[in-house]
Amino acid sequence: MKSVVVIDAGICGHKTTVTAVSEDKKHCTLAIETDCKNIARMAEDLDEVNPLFEIGVKSKNSKIRKGFLDYGSHAACPVPAGLVKAVEVASGLAVPKDAIITVSKG
Repeated sequence: MKSVVVIDAGICGHKTTVTAVSEDKKHCTLAIETDCKNIARMAEDLDEVNPLFEIGVKSKNSKIRKGFLDYGSHAACPVPAGLVKAVEVASGLAVPKDAIITVSKG
């Protein structure tokens, strides 16, 4: 299965598009296009992931989590969550549904 997730990271203005392809629940290939240097560096290590490792919050084997910690994305960056969503949908572990964060001052 294939999924495409487009992420507008917010105030930084960076955009990321993730294409995930998976034939099973154990392998998922990722193609990540971004204009963010931190996410681009992170993407170099994310050509293939194991979906079952990526969906666990405390998974020590999550490449997405490790990349986020290693390459210094901002703590509020929505890209790692978008990457996980792409993997979930492509591997059949979730159905496609937009996640929305709405921010206001009051």
